[in-house]
Amino acid sequence: FVLYISPVARVVQSFNVRCYQYADDTQLAVSFDVSDCTDKLALLSHCTDALHKWFLSNGMALNPSKSDAILLGTAAKKRTFHAPDHVVIAGSPISFSDCIKLLGVQIDSNLTFDNHVNKICQTSYFHIKAFRRLRPLLTVDLAKEVASAMIGSRLDYCNSLFKGISEYNIKKLQRIQNTLARIVTDCSRYDHISPVLADLHWLPVPVRINYKLAMITFKTLSTGHPVYLSSLITPYVPARNLRSSDAFKLSVPPVTVAQTEFARRAFAYVAPQFWNTLPLHLRSYDRTSQPTSFGRKLKTELFMTSNRC
Repeated sequence: FVLYISPVARVVQSFNVRCYQYADDTQLAVSFDVSDCTDKLALLSHCTDALHKWFLSNGMALNPSKSDAILLGTAAKKRTFHAPDHVVIAGSPISFSDCIKLLGVQIDSNLTFDNHVNKICQTSYFHIKAFRRLRPLLTVDLAKEVASAMIGSRLDYCNSLFKGISEYNIKKLQRIQNTLARIVTDCSRYDHISPVLADLHWLPVPVRINYKLAMITFKTLSTGHPVYLSSLITPYVPARNLRSSDAFKLSVPPVTVAQTEFARRAFAYVAPQFWNTLPLHLRSYDRTSQPTSFGRKLKTELFMTSNRC
């Protein structure tokens, strides 16, 4: 099926529209400013019309009513112009949603991820309640594995997107991990949580976010894929020969490119910024090796750093 619909990407790219395909899910994206909003939305409509014709000519159907559309941007930027309330997809007007579900992630129009964090909390506490009943029947090692599988995987799923979100949301996620750690170790709610997390060898939520970000950066540098990420990071090359020339650093975009906190959360900005803070032995790690070996060394370094703090 994937091979059959692969020409979809060529149809979309002929309109200079970005296309991302995940199995049977195809995403189209255009970026625009206040001045060219109408033209870019019209371009997107023409692109979906061409897609509709391609599907019909190949014996498939495109159901526009099942499509979702969202307008992403800062609240301040949206107030500067009269934003349209819909976009035309294959002849059908689709209203912009405040939040859509994309590969299991709730994405809101301001990228605060409030809805997604609330969903994680709701699901996690449901499983924590069930896990609490099972805990007396499990050993510590087995309880640790079950906790990581049931709740830890939910905290880690796509958590690199949480870089730069509000401290309020980070604390909500951290409370989930703290509650889980107390159940696994059977300690009191009044005990200090940092030693408990250290005994379990669990990284705190903010450090887990940095871990995922560094792993994605390492894989992108090693393989050059995915292209839409590798094109955003470039090695740092000083104007003249300096000691930092062999430091294996990445080029951080200038402040003029990321003038707002919203823009500073982009992968092109946060990935090089955090990568450059890693010690040299990690930045210069053999990129032909398996990512798992790099991940072990990275986790050890982050674990030691977080405990020192």
